[in-house]
Amino acid sequence: MSIILSVWTVIVLLLFLGIVVWAWHANNKADFEAAARIPFDDDDGVDQREGNMHG
Repeated sequence: MSIILSVWTVIVLLLFLGIVVWAWHANNKADFEAAARIPFDDDDGVDQREGNMHG
C-alpha cells in the first residue's frame, strides 16, 4: 500500500508542476491577457433593460 501512495504522490506532483509550467509559459500570455480583459469589454449586444427588475 505504501508504494501505491508514493507513486500517486509523484504522479500528482508531476501533474501540478506540468500545470504550473503550462500556465507560466510565454505562449499562453496573450490568451490569458485576453481572458483578463473580458470583464472590462464593452457589452454592446446587451439590452440595457435587462438590468431593470421593476419593469
